[in-house]
Amino acid sequence: MKDAQTQIRAAYRAGGAEEGKAKGKELRLSNRLKIRSLLTQEQQKKYDQMGQRLETAEGPAPVYRVWTPVQGGKPVPVEITAGVSDGSFTEVVSGAVKEGQEVITEALGGNSKPTATQAPPTMRGIR
Repeated sequence: MKDAQTQIRAAYRAGGAEEGKAKGKELRLSNRLKIRSLLTQEQQKKYDQMGQRLETAEGPAPVYRVWTPVQGGKPVPVEITAGVSDGSFTEVVSGAVKEGQEVITEALGGNSKPTATQAPPTMRGIR
């Protein structure tokens, strides 16, 4: 996964967002083919159906809200578009955060109720 992250970042730096997206798509296809080669024929059939559903479900990337810590103040909300993720690191396709910048993805504890603008639990892996 680290190698894929490195390749995608390099593509973004070299050619911008479109190059990065194209590289991500290329790597996903390559990984699907590798996984497919390990499956039985019956499993391949199901795997292919899953892939078709994913391809047709692709639409605009979801926008999430994260917060950037501010020394001595309240964290500042920032909207981002997330890309590929391995559960530990998540690519930020767009938004006002820099690579390596610390962000807050969720609040734990307290008595506040979640709002519609808070990131869903699946965003725990964003770094």
